[in-house]
Amino acid sequence: MCTTGREKPFGKQNHREEMHMRTNFYLDGKKTTRKAVKELVGEERLKEMIQEAKETFVEDQNIQNSYFLGSKGMLTIEFA
Repeated sequence: MCTTGREKPFGKQNHREEMHMRTNFYLDGKKTTRKAVKELVGEERLKEMIQEAKETFVEDQNIQNSYFLGSKGMLTIEFA
């Protein structure tokens, strides 16, 4: 078995690599970008929402993570 310093043996990945998930944002059911959501709610609030959604996702992947943004609509955060 030949491994280089860059390769990691199976099962030895760090926790951060295992938890890498793609984040999708939907505003009123239409896909949108992180940048557009950040402009609507602000960077700090977006970080809080994503962290809360990740915690919920880890507990149960079937729970939909949605946030009511008042007149701006309903924001849904999904992980893939």
